[in-house]
This record gives sequence, structure tokens and C-alpha cells, in this order.
Amino acid sequence: MQTTTRLNTPVSGILLMIGGLALLTLNDAVAKWLSPRYPVGEIIALRSLFIVITLGIGLGGRGGLKALKPTRYWNQFLRGLCFLVSSFAIVTALSLMPIADATAITFASPLFIVALAGPLLGERVGLNRWVAAIIGFVGVLIIAKPTPNAFQWGALAALAAAVGSTARDMVTRHISAVESSNVTTFYSMVMGTAAGLLTAWVSPWSWPTGSDFWLFILLGVLNGGAHLMMIESYRRAEASIVAPFRYTALVWAILFGYVMWGDIPDVLLITGSALVIGSGWYLFRHETRQS
Repeated sequence: MQTTTRLNTPVSGILLMIGGLALLTLNDAVAKWLSPRYPVGEIIALRSLFIVITLGIGLGGRGGLKALKPTRYWNQFLRGLCFLVSSFAIVTALSLMPIADATAITFASPLFIVALAGPLLGERVGLNRWVAAIIGFVGVLIIAKPTPNAFQWGALAALAAAVGSTARDMVTRHISAVESSNVTTFYSMVMGTAAGLLTAWVSPWSWPTGSDFWLFILLGVLNGGAHLMMIESYRRAEASIVAPFRYTALVWAILFGYVMWGDIPDVLLITGSALVIGSGWYLFRHETRQS
């Protein structure tokens, strides 16, 4: 039986979440770059297939087929289903609307997690965590400057991504005591590959060539690494502790935008980012003193 140990190390859990989101933000940028030329299903399938092959070889080499056997089949299926919803929805949203609007809507997820961590996971969600989550979300809204133009099919897809990622993280925290991060990632990616392949029947694929081929490989590396780190973060810390640090993805987006495209932050961007960083730092210091 595959088992693991749930830890109580909030600092390492927070750092893993921040690092995982750095990879995930870069992954989203690459996916958005590819979306005009390739169907959403193809992007999901090929990046997931790369992760399946890599993890399958790694896990099988260490323990054979037994290393790939999950402890809770139903929960792995449920997490995979939530992963599919969030993955297809966010790539769809990024292909239909500006990344700032999509990001603002998907960042409703940490607030959902803080709200549901008590009734669904039995975690004690105190005032400090609520304050950090709400302040961070306000900062995101200031940065994204949502307009009436954002409320379209892309916005609905982004909202679906927020709901799907919330449910995914709830299941991840629930099974983190009995399933390893590698096994959980493996089965979610198997479902991502299978679901993406099925879309080829309704949306013809165009096999990537040249630099696009290597961008798909990069997608697999970034997405797999991000999910491994984020799953591990939920094994090391309570969901309502690490959830507000999902807002740091916006900080990474600002950094990547400046370095890669020369985007200069305006006053609203700086103000909102200060709230995002401040809320995360406040919670980080509070949990460090408590642990």
C-alpha cells in the first residue's frame, strides 16, 4: 500500500506553493502563446503525456507497478476530474480574454479554499487567514481592473477554473496523508492525457514542429514541476495557510512580463501588488510565530 506522512511544516509548505506558482505562471504564458495555433485539448494532452511518461518511468524504476498503485482510487479519480475542469477551463479562458482579467477571476480560488477548509477539511480557519485571503483578493482586483468587457465566455471559463482548482486542492489536502505527490500527479496527468486525446475527434490536431515542439516539452516540465510542488505544499501545511499564497502568481506574472516583454507596471499594478505581497507576508510571519 502506498502511504506517506502528512507533515506540519507551514513554512516549507508556503515556500513550495510560491515556487510551484512561479512554474505554473510561466506554464500559463507558454500555453497562451500556443493557443492561437493549437486546440485546447491538444495543449492539455501533449503536456500531460510528457509528465505521464516521465513519472511512470521514474516511479516504475524505483518500485515497479506497485509504486504506481494508489491507495484511494476514487479520490484519485475525483482529483483528476477536478484537474480536468480547471485545466481545460483556464487554457480556454486564456485563449479568449486578456490574461489580467482571467487571472483576477481565477484568484477567487484562495478565498473559496479558506471558506471551505473548515466545513470540508475540519481545519480551524481563524480571523488572520480570512483577513489575508480577502486583502490579497482586493489587491488582485485593483491590478486586474475588471471591466464589463471581462464578463463573457472567457470570464465564465475562468470562474470554472477557479471552482475546479478549489475542489482539486480540497481533495489534494484530504488524500495528502496517504498518497505521495508523485502518484497523485501521475494519475491526474493520465486523465488529462486521455481527455485531451478524446478532443481530437471534434477539433482536428496539427502536430507541433520546430520551436513549437520544444515549447510543448517545456509545458510538460513546467506543469509537472508546478503540480508536484503544489501537491507537496498541501501535504506540509493546512490548505487555508497556503491558499492565500496563490496570489503570488500575480507577482511572478509582473516579473515575467517585465523581463520578457518590457511591461512597465503602473500605479494600480504597484498598489495591488503591495496588497498581495503584504497579505502573504503577514500570514507567513503569523504562521512562523505559531509553529
